[in-house]
Amino acid sequence: MKKNVRLISMKVKESLKYREINHEIINELINDIPKTFEIFDDLMLLPSNCLISSKWNELDLLDTILIPTIQTIVGCQRLAKQNSITKSQLRIPSIRILKGNNGIITRRENGILYRYDITQCMFAKGNISEKQRISHLNCFNEIIVDLFTQVSDISLYNISFTVMLHSFIVVN
Repeated sequence: MKKNVRLISMKVKESLKYREINHEIINELINDIPKTFEIFDDLMLLPSNCLISSKWNELDLLDTILIPTIQTIVGCQRLAKQNSITKSQLRIPSIRILKGNNGIITRRENGILYRYDITQCMFAKGNISEKQRISHLNCFNEIIVDLFTQVSDISLYNISFTVMLHSFIVVN
């Protein structure tokens, strides 16, 4: 990933040289390029701490230089940026699609495929020790109700490794 980040910075800097842009603005933009990212299928998710400068849009550089450079180097067709999670009773993702028409992705964790829209749902990766603990519970002829929509992946893990009468996962 670090190699891709450096290559993106180098290519963008190279492209900006051919535009008559002030050297200080070029440095501002280079420092605003993402230092990390996550890849889901053909979607690259950028962190909230990048692409903050208004110069990207003012100079029409986001669509003409940065996004095509990222797509070429990383091979992603879709690009999204994560913003701060909304501060309300529910933890709701705040992801803006920069390139592409949706945020539907598929991810594999612990042998289970999860397909969801990252602009609508959050995924808590990890928790393997809790998932394994629950998968060893004797649920034979039990009815399981998971009321925690943000952690229903624990129930899915349990369903795939145990025998139970019913499992209900409540999604609001």
